[in-house]
Formats: sequence, C-alpha cells, structure tokens
Amino acid sequence: MFIPGSPRMIASARRANHVRPLLGLLWVQKLIKARIARTVKGPSEEKRAQMPTFVWGEATNAHGEKKTARIRAANGYSLTITGSLAVVEYLMTAQPAGGAYTPARLVGADLVTRLPGSGPLRIVQVDGRIDLK
Repeated sequence: MFIPGSPRMIASARRANHVRPLLGLLWVQKLIKARIARTVKGPSEEKRAQMPTFVWGEATNAHGEKKTARIRAANGYSLTITGSLAVVEYLMTAQPAGGAYTPARLVGADLVTRLPGSGPLRIVQVDGRIDLK
C-alpha cells in the first residue's frame, strides 16, 4: 500500500523508527492514547463528502502481462462505516459456515462498488485501454 506524502512527512516517519521500541510500553501507549483523545478529531460529514478515496492496484502474471485496477470510493471514514454496516446486515440474514473471512469472501468481491460514494472497479491494461473482462 502506498500513501502519497510530502518529504517532511516521510522524514518524520523515518525518525519515528528510532522510538518504535518505546511504543510497546504500556505507559507510553496510555500517554499517546490520552493525547490523541484530547487533540485528534476526525473530519465532519461535509468534509468527508469532499474527500473521496482513490484506490489503485497492479498485478503482473507469470508471462509479464500487467493490468491495473482503479476505483473511486467514499472517504475512508465513511467507507469503513458503510462497509461495516453492510457486513453486519448480511450476517443478520445469512448463516455462513464458521471460520475466518475477508469482507470480499463473505459478502462478495464487489461489495465496495455497492457502497454509497463508490464507483465501478475499472480494470485497465498497461496500454491504458479499459478491459471489461
């Protein structure tokens, strides 16, 4: 997974590696969680509506053929809420066999395309043509 970041953000993330061992200490975790609870607030519903999520993936087979997939979806906060509710709704009516499932395996690989704010999943060949297969 890649998230675009400024050079400043990347440098800060690298510096954080030096304190990583401290993050396993319970008292450090409590201190950080308390500060986050006081200072961090998620975006409003209006702001989330203006900030969609764009997902891109690429796969290469054994023959070197590449395809990319792209989808525009709702903001990550909103997507988490509606996706979780869709899974809960499914579980209230269906009785799947016991075990561990990914959301796609449980509810269907197209779940994200059915959620509010999401578009279709587009499979694109390397040359830029849309492959609807």
